[in-house]
Amino acid sequence: MKLNAPLKLTGMLLTGILALVCPSSAHAADRVIIGNVSRTVEQLPNYAATDKGFFAQEGIQGDVVLIGSTDTLVQALIAGQVHVAIVDPSAAINAVERGAALKIIGGTVPIAAYTLVGCPKYKTIKELNGTTLGVVSLVSGSTIFLREMLKTQGLELNRDYTIIQNGPTVQRLASPKAATPRRR
Repeated sequence: MKLNAPLKLTGMLLTGILALVCPSSAHAADRVIIGNVSRTVEQLPNYAATDKGFFAQEGIQGDVVLIGSTDTLVQALIAGQVHVAIVDPSAAINAVERGAALKIIGGTVPIAAYTLVGCPKYKTIKELNGTTLGVVSLVSGSTIFLREMLKTQGLELNRDYTIIQNGPTVQRLASPKAATPRRR
């Protein structure tokens, strides 16, 4: 697979950030555990940096681990179980506001890249009135963005719809198949 220029640049940027955070030694590769919530396009630079040898070129052994929720990933970062977490910045901001010693050092996606996915019977956002929506985290930036998007269509949380935290992308995509509208 040939990498396009933006992907290669992002992978090198991530490698550079990790090189600054975890300087390499001359004798052995430093192990850096990178935490992701799920396998999405936003995480692609991690896999590209590993597969294309960008980490190895800098003397870094970059190990990518999947952790099922943003909140759990931030907890793993705070506990030192992962060294770098690729998460929505609001999760890190929320943790810092509660006293965590975290730093946001860079990003892999320059825009809010969200997609609202629903059952085929829903054709417009307004048709979500009376439903329950699944999100990765109740306090994530994507959830805040969702609430604001629904508000522009006249829908208010807990009046017109509810939200539940139901895991990473794969679990949320499976949920609409079994979902039934909430009765009002």
